[in-house]
Amino acid sequence: VDPLVFEKSVFSILNFIFAESQKWGGPRLADGSFPFRFGKIKYLLWDAKRYNLTSLNNYVEKKGLKKDIPYMENFNNNKIIRNFGSLKYYLFVTSNTSKDEFLKIRDTLKKQINTSKTSKKLKNVKVLCINKKELVEFAKYINSHYQKVIANYPIFAKCIKKTIDSCDGYLEFDKLKIEIDKIISEEDIYPQQSELRAEAKYS
Repeated sequence: VDPLVFEKSVFSILNFIFAESQKWGGPRLADGSFPFRFGKIKYLLWDAKRYNLTSLNNYVEKKGLKKDIPYMENFNNNKIIRNFGSLKYYLFVTSNTSKDEFLKIRDTLKKQINTSKTSKKLKNVKVLCINKKELVEFAKYINSHYQKVIANYPIFAKCIKKTIDSCDGYLEFDKLKIEIDKIISEEDIYPQQSELRAEAKYS
């Protein structure tokens, strides 16, 4: 898969799941971001990496200080971002990264952050990873319960944040689904939009 096609497809998926996703990209910025709006905004910044297995680890070891950390710095130094919140999460969206490999990548990048010039501003940034296959599966799940999720979007976002905060950074569909299932399983007090449309159609 062409890297640009991979990046575009990742944005399309995340933009579907998180309505406030913002596309960035270019030589000085990561691919995109979205906010968690609870009190002062906590931003998640993501970058799509079309690498397999050890390739991503090699990339971080060689280019983490040159590319990913400057991505974080440039985002965090944006005046608008600073006015409303700060960077809290940095997400790698990858082709096929195992959990063991990711933990090495996470630790390597955190060490690089701690030795960078802006370590004080970035030391609390949590490094995350999700494989595109897991992301697609999650998007399909959201799509099948779309009206319920949209109707409860603040709760949905809070559930995602809770899962992210409590995990080791390696995101999998089954773990993301646990909290969202609680929203899906709640009975509706009001009829769904599709039910109202159907009733209007035949009335």
